[in-house]
Amino acid sequence: HIPPARNEPPPCPPVLEPPENGDQYTRIEAVTHLRKTTFCSVERKQMMDQMIHLGYAPVKVRKLQKLMKQDAEGEIPIRNIPWNMRGGRVALLSDDDIDEFIAILGTTTENDTSGMTFDSKSVKEYIISKMRERLESEGCGTVAVDDSRLKVSEWTLRNYMAIIGLKRGFGGH
Repeated sequence: HIPPARNEPPPCPPVLEPPENGDQYTRIEAVTHLRKTTFCSVERKQMMDQMIHLGYAPVKVRKLQKLMKQDAEGEIPIRNIPWNMRGGRVALLSDDDIDEFIAILGTTTENDTSGMTFDSKSVKEYIISKMRERLESEGCGTVAVDDSRLKVSEWTLRNYMAIIGLKRGFGGH
């Protein structure tokens, strides 16, 4: 830490608005406030410290740093999941979402091809549409999530293709 020059006053700690729910910031609120600061700045560190001290972010500085890294890299849209959630990422599609997709496809079986078939493109488009819906319902519309940040890995896509194939009663697409 470099002390300020003698003729410059130390930076003032940022003033934080109280959380919308009156208790704690959501992850999106924390990111929105931290975006107002510069990467690796004293101001950002002070804002993180103040969030934690006031109880607005019930985590350690490292968690907020990781959150900002994710935001900067644009890999993972920031979701409003509980601060203490552990155990991996939230599933992109619920069982109900998968059942809905199968219902959209129709009742195609190996012997009856009257329903629609599915391919990786249609599954990927469906997953991305569900991700967008979920983010909008969680209030991410205010943080401007563009489609380039909504990514589905090849492995995730393969897994959902297999699940859909098995639930439909056959492995073919």
